[in-house]
Amino acid sequence: MGSSGKFIALAVLMAQIFGVEYFLWFFALEYSAYLCSPMHKCVVIGRGYFDTPLSMYYKAISIWILALLLSSGIVTFLI
Repeated sequence: MGSSGKFIALAVLMAQIFGVEYFLWFFALEYSAYLCSPMHKCVVIGRGYFDTPLSMYYKAISIWILALLLSSGIVTFLI
């Protein structure tokens, strides 16, 4: 899912199936998958221009993904 149009379409579709109250969770989940995708434009640009190793990229981005999933999970399922 290297395209932002695809990830948001899946989030909207899942929210329509399971209920709009889960939209934040599906958005965060799909966005996290979008960020992890090797087809994501930031990965391609980072490797092409700066020779950033994938391990370095994923180490940095995993912190933000974890925070995103934790905060959206708390808001969706606990509040």
